[in-house]
Amino acid sequence: MAPASAPLSINLAESFEHLSHAPISEAVFQITGRVPSAWDEKPTVENLKSHLPDYPLHQSLRSIQQKVNLSPSQPPTQSVDLGWNGAVFRNLPGTQVANFHRDSFSFSRLAPYENWKSFSSEAIRLYTFHLEQSQLPLVQRIGLRFVNQFDAPAGRFDIGDFFTQSLSLPQQELPLTRALFFHQDTFMVPGHDYGVTITRTLQPEMPTPAGPAAPKLILDIDVFTTEPSPADPVQIRARLEEMRWLKNKMFFGSLTPATIESFR
Repeated sequence: MAPASAPLSINLAESFEHLSHAPISEAVFQITGRVPSAWDEKPTVENLKSHLPDYPLHQSLRSIQQKVNLSPSQPPTQSVDLGWNGAVFRNLPGTQVANFHRDSFSFSRLAPYENWKSFSSEAIRLYTFHLEQSQLPLVQRIGLRFVNQFDAPAGRFDIGDFFTQSLSLPQQELPLTRALFFHQDTFMVPGHDYGVTITRTLQPEMPTPAGPAAPKLILDIDVFTTEPSPADPVQIRARLEEMRWLKNKMFFGSLTPATIESFR
């Protein structure tokens, strides 16, 4: 068994460069925890609507189960409504999305991402509405996920020109062009109840009505808690600052200086 690592020092005083053209396509804050109180559609949605006039687009979500019937006397498939399980609210541009479910809450900011202060403040503000409605006694998991996406060369290219960590070498026998790759690592943070999953992948050229879209390199960083936490928003906000530090260290440590330069 490998020896235990020394606890990692999380330095919240450390500053990180602001990138004018940061490649963030989506930032997500997520809370998972089972609601112990009543979770009825009409009062819940009406209460959320009263708190969220700045999120005028909303939709109720229901769970549907498809049953396959083998008997020739019955329809081949049958849909069973399992009931209401939550609602999604969007702002008018559609760049901010809040999902309220019985067992989870999430807030997503789509591109263009503005800054950490506005994102984290809005995430906590919306979470307090979920907490007011749900009366969560405990949070099972807190997640902070940033999906970064940027253009990749259309032809053959060296992945080491973009990512600092090496991937397995492609085959060398034929002059082939790499069409896709997917590499994922999950790390535990010594001395803290945090984990980090980093995914690096290539999204191939995609057809669109305006013509083919360029292939994209994706760096997906997901920081999460590994132990239950108090549901108090103040304590969750403090955790988010630590999780942001981990996210930033992973982001700047995963990309080459030339790649980071292209985002300035």
